[in-house]
Amino acid sequence: MNTPVKNIRRSSTYYLGGGDLHILVEGVMFRVHKYFFDRESNTFRREFVLPVSPGAQPKGSSESTALVLEDITLEEFEKFLWVFYNPRYSIYDAAPEDWVDILKLAHMWSFREVYELAVRELEHLEMPVVERLIAYQAYGVKREYIIPLYAELFRREEPLSKSESQRLGIETVYTIWMGRERLRAKPVFDGRSGRSPLPAGLQETEVESMARELLADRAANSSPDDDAPTSAENGAHFATGSAGGGVRGAGSGGGYSNSRQPSHSRESSGGAGPASFDGYRFNTNGRTSQRGINK
Repeated sequence: MNTPVKNIRRSSTYYLGGGDLHILVEGVMFRVHKYFFDRESNTFRREFVLPVSPGAQPKGSSESTALVLEDITLEEFEKFLWVFYNPRYSIYDAAPEDWVDILKLAHMWSFREVYELAVRELEHLEMPVVERLIAYQAYGVKREYIIPLYAELFRREEPLSKSESQRLGIETVYTIWMGRERLRAKPVFDGRSGRSPLPAGLQETEVESMARELLADRAANSSPDDDAPTSAENGAHFATGSAGGGVRGAGSGGGYSNSRQPSHSRESSGGAGPASFDGYRFNTNGRTSQRGINK
């Protein structure tokens, strides 16, 4: 959907005086440093080197040629920029749901260092196992991080709830069901719980071995439509939300958990936007198309 120019506002947090890259998200104009995007992301770097028409301005060099990032939210993009502009330098205190949003964009745009930072931070934070599994599979986290999550769900006394099953998807639910049944002894049903106990003395390594085996079988027999984990590079799409499918992991939005984090609000200040706009949009294949925004 086209955005009228009169509705374009400048970000109150990330419209930086020294910035040389203009990006538009949900009607808010950002001016940030191209250096970070050029250094960190092959996806963005490829766009910067694509030729433009003779006499035309380079993509993103002005408000009228801003890169338009669609199918992401303003809050997600602000959280992502915070990684580069964090005033606390090496202190990255944020809630799990914020790191999931950062992971999503890093996966989508192939920001490898940001991606690995998000995974490390998530590994240090408390997070429900199902929420973590959804996020890790949606955004291509390595299997070595995913296997312990399956093992935990194999061992868990309670079976998956209806809500958990709906969110995880049929392939994941089937894998968990198979693991739980294979690891348990002769079924014992008390008429109420419908649970089978784990064998006494079962080692964690045995559970993880079962998870590894089932995931390997699943990968070998999966189709492109299955909800199996994908690699970060293969799942990356520029300026769209397709990498994550319909799954947003542990949640969306939400502010950072303490005052050291920048405020992520929809308020913006300064400038009514360019007199005309012919920004560059990107489709799910990462190809550029130049389309005007209605005035």
